[in-house]
Amino acid sequence: MNKSGKEASSSLSEDEGDKSHKEQRQHLLFIGAKRALVGGLLAGGGAIAGQYLMGRIYSGTEARQPLEAVNPSACSLGTSVVTASSTILASCLP
Repeated sequence: MNKSGKEASSSLSEDEGDKSHKEQRQHLLFIGAKRALVGGLLAGGGAIAGQYLMGRIYSGTEARQPLEAVNPSACSLGTSVVTASSTILASCLP
């Protein structure tokens, strides 16, 4: 009888320890979720603020001039990436 009582108290304390471990883990996950939420909100707010400020500083024509200057280079880069990708894929086929 005494032996089963020790086993019962042992399993009870293990359950309590397991329960407190689970609660501690959930608490840590909640703290991590709050940090992720705060970081995401700060990053999103910074991105929106930056976009707003850039829109206020540069007009449409000022923003279009650098894009037109980069366009030929961007086309060349895109073409070379597609060519390299097709070469890699072709070499992988039997």
